[in-house]
Amino acid sequence: MSAEGAAATTGWEVTVDRLSCSGTGMCVHSASGHFALVNGRSQPVGSPVPPDDAVLDAAENCPLEAIRVVDVATGRVLAPEED
Repeated sequence: MSAEGAAATTGWEVTVDRLSCSGTGMCVHSASGHFALVNGRSQPVGSPVPPDDAVLDAAENCPLEAIRVVDVATGRVLAPEED
């Protein structure tokens, strides 16, 4: 498998619901390499990303739960944790 193919099947898919995002910037501060504010709303810098606890922290601490992190290999939602 090529490096590109391996990258597509490993890591975490990070998405931000830009309609839900209020633009607090908490994610940018807690995981600055993974999120950026664009036009007042967060967006992932890249996806998929290698596993990083800072990404999970950003998703769990998002006040509007606008960030979703999914394991690419399994499809399991890692954050936000569901009740």
